Amino acid sequence: MKEREEMTEIEALDRERIWKVSEINNMVRNLVQNHGILANIWVEGEVSNWKISQYGHAYFTLKDSDSQIRAIIWRETLRALEFVPTNGDKVHVLGSVTVWTRGGEYRIEVQRLRKAGLGEWLIQLEELKRKLAKDGLFDRPKRTLPQYPERVVIITSPDGAALRDIVRIAHSNRPLLELILIPSLVQGDQAPGSLVKALRLLKEPKVREKLGRVDAVIIGRGGGSIEELWAFNNESVVREVADCDFPTISAVGHEPDWTLCDLAADVRAPTPSHAAHMIAPSQNEQRDQVRRLTDRLERSVSLYLSRCRTSLDRLVTRPCLSHPLSLLSSSRQSLDTVAFRLQTRIVQLYGRLSHTWSDLRHRLQGQKPSVRLERLKDQVCHLFFRISQRVAAKMPILTDRIRRLEDGLRDTTWRIVKNRRSELDSVSARLSLLDPFAILERGYSVIRDAVSGRLVTRAEQAAVGQEIEVILTDGKLKSQVKRVVMKNSREGRGDDL
Repeated sequence: MKEREEMTEIEALDRERIWKVSEINNMVRNLVQNHGILANIWVEGEVSNWKISQYGHAYFTLKDSDSQIRAIIWRETLRALEFVPTNGDKVHVLGSVTVWTRGGEYRIEVQRLRKAGLGEWLIQLEELKRKLAKDGLFDRPKRTLPQYPERVVIITSPDGAALRDIVRIAHSNRPLLELILIPSLVQGDQAPGSLVKALRLLKEPKVREKLGRVDAVIIGRGGGSIEELWAFNNESVVREVADCDFPTISAVGHEPDWTLCDLAADVRAPTPSHAAHMIAPSQNEQRDQVRRLTDRLERSVSLYLSRCRTSLDRLVTRPCLSHPLSLLSSSRQSLDTVAFRLQTRIVQLYGRLSHTWSDLRHRLQGQKPSVRLERLKDQVCHLFFRISQRVAAKMPILTDRIRRLEDGLRDTTWRIVKNRRSELDSVSARLSLLDPFAILERGYSVIRDAVSGRLVTRAEQAAVGQEIEVILTDGKLKSQVKRVVMKNSREGRGDDL
């Protein structure tokens, strides 16, 4: 009896003890891990919420039609897997059930994983995708978004983070952009009907008359599991998105997520924030783009003018234009060469004849045949006369040929000079058309900021009170902006002129 009373007192003390949360979780962990039936077991389920942390561990949910369990694959195990699952895959996993004491939840640590086939969600999705593709919903021509939309309709949950991100980014980049919200459910069984109702609301004549011009429609929500995004895979919703009268942007989930609305819409945005950047690009980026285009244009014009100047300098310095007579130098040299060769030939021939004459004379003197000597003298004189005649006959022909060559070279030279002068006049005329000062002489002017010197090419680049310089053909004017009036706008900002 005494011992029983002592045990009762101890149990009472244990019940009255105040436990820490970590102590309870550690106790549950020991109970689970010491239960051998929960170690190294095969579990079948569908993968959902698949995520890989920055340290390389994979976290996901393993579920069936009635329940779900958290699962984790450590980095070293994930690297050894032959098959890496995605959301919707039906898999078999081998692991042990354990308790994460810090988070107070139980999960299964996976050692092995194999594919068991597509889950029911993805099977339905693939069947619907094939059906809609066969109907041509995904192959229709896609409409482009306007570069600067003025009124955009947003179909999403009014309480979601996606709406706050779109409004924050759009109004930050373009404060004057008008955003119109058509609230809708984006998750749950009633979400497809709500989305269809919101899309059909844009087709009603009264609503369209009240809205006026609509430049784009954004439909979407933030990230989530495949079942949380399933409303955007509904057949009626996808058909309404494809049949929308305005350019549509599908901004559903995070960048890896995709739905059938992404395929039916005109543009897919990886996230709602990205959709906001599409309809309201940053003004700084636009200014930088205009500045880059302006710099490229200035560099191109400068490079073109430089090339034209180089070509003109090259034409001016060509020998045919600077020294036309230099074209005759080759012909003159050829004439001198022919004359020298002719003179040399004559000298050689005369030398041979002189040698022959001397030899005959020597032979005649040795034999003293007076009659024969006289005959030979006559022959030699006759031969010398013929040679002289032939040389005299050749000289006019050569002289005439040289004269014709000189005339031809002179005509060719002046024809080339005339053609080059015509080309030079044409190039000079084209250069005159590109002269910016010639444009100023026609009544145009150039406006730039008086402080920075930056060119002002658009009304939106000017501000009221800004000091500007107006450059004319004979000088410049110092001015101050009193009012800025935008194109297609009846009202401006600033004081009246």
